[in-house]
Amino acid sequence: MKNYLQHNNFKNLHQHLMQWWTQGVSLSALLFASMLLPATAISATVNLATVPLATATTTSVLPNLMFTLDDSGSMDSNYLPDWANDAICKGTTGSYNSNCSNQPPYRSSDFNAIYYNPAIRYTPAMNADGSSKASQTSWTSVKNDAYNIQDTGSTNLVSAYTDVEWCTDNTYTDCLRNDNYILPGTVNSKAYTTSRPSVKSTGSGFAATGSPLPPTGSPPQPTTVARSWGPHYYTIIPGEYCDSIKLTNCQTTATATVSYPVKVRWCNSSANSTAANPVAGSCQAVRKSGFTNARYPTKFFNPAVPANPGQPFIAATPAVAPANGTLVMTAVARNKTISLRCGSTFIGQSNTFTSSNNTTASTRLNSLHTSINNSTVNGYGFSCTKSPNTTSPTSISCTISAPAGVSACSSGFNVDSDITATNNTGPAGGANAVSGQAYIAPTPAQA
Repeated sequence: MKNYLQHNNFKNLHQHLMQWWTQGVSLSALLFASMLLPATAISATVNLATVPLATATTTSVLPNLMFTLDDSGSMDSNYLPDWANDAICKGTTGSYNSNCSNQPPYRSSDFNAIYYNPAIRYTPAMNADGSSKASQTSWTSVKNDAYNIQDTGSTNLVSAYTDVEWCTDNTYTDCLRNDNYILPGTVNSKAYTTSRPSVKSTGSGFAATGSPLPPTGSPPQPTTVARSWGPHYYTIIPGEYCDSIKLTNCQTTATATVSYPVKVRWCNSSANSTAANPVAGSCQAVRKSGFTNARYPTKFFNPAVPANPGQPFIAATPAVAPANGTLVMTAVARNKTISLRCGSTFIGQSNTFTSSNNTTASTRLNSLHTSINNSTVNGYGFSCTKSPNTTSPTSISCTISAPAGVSACSSGFNVDSDITATNNTGPAGGANAVSGQAYIAPTPAQA
């Protein structure tokens, strides 16, 4: 079973991210423990070496305790190792010579060791005395640094999580995002090679999916699939298996003796990093001088049966009603056909209606009050009061509730010209319902 880079929504994000991510804490705890252990294991005094280990003779090397802190610029980076952001990812010409920042490999812990890993339970950061900091419980304000040292800000994971989108041109009207690692590239005979800046992972749209390379004996088959966007990560599914952890002798199928799954290898040339069968000994596990070309399944794997990407679970959410609107009316003309609307929807009455023919202004207002007060039409509810008294009013003040969903008249109600309105504030906000979708497990490509 084979595949390439597989896109995943953070289905387990609630139990991981909301408690905050700080693996560095466990390192601190281990370091603290390592400094305590010698004190209990050694009862006699010890003379420490007086010269550095690098220049000490073999006879003068005495016990040493080294406490090392790295304050280099890379400590501010959100990737590890340093090469995880090198120019080894897919470019617009099809070559793998572009910076990896925020590309699918960069967003995989199989490639970038400090990116979100769904296999790890991220516990809250710890204080110096060993006590735990409080869990973070708001999706809309997740701290960037639990210790407020490198960064004191927070990120709204609902609306501000960054993403990458590729378009056919800089009008940005025809765009896709990666499901499998296909973009930049060609999908359905269209070249998606223009990167759209400042994209957030929110809302919905279409993603490029399928195989970036052709199944055996077939043309390439990347296509599109509807997706809802959100915080996400990628998983590299092994495309090769090797006979040892050196990862030098490998093949595309696993056997009893060739059983080490491979997600990334390093090759001595670009040609070997993309070859279906690289030259023997040309690729290995360790990146070093002469072996600097990354090899991962997207670059070389030709499936016999394309992968089915499946679809992530998305919880259904109900519609949310907007805030109430207000309408104050101080006069209505005699014997006129009048109406009140939110957008094009009638409110107060289900159609146009006729105002009172009485010559007294307060009587006409009383009649209007009777027509609309305590009414619920098309989901809009009226609750009105008369001022300064109920007998001879000079104004009618109405609070108007709207049905759940995005407001259709947030800038104000449509009031007939024969009604004088002195305060007209439409219902603001609201959100439409999201139907959600069931989880469908992905099916890897098959060799």
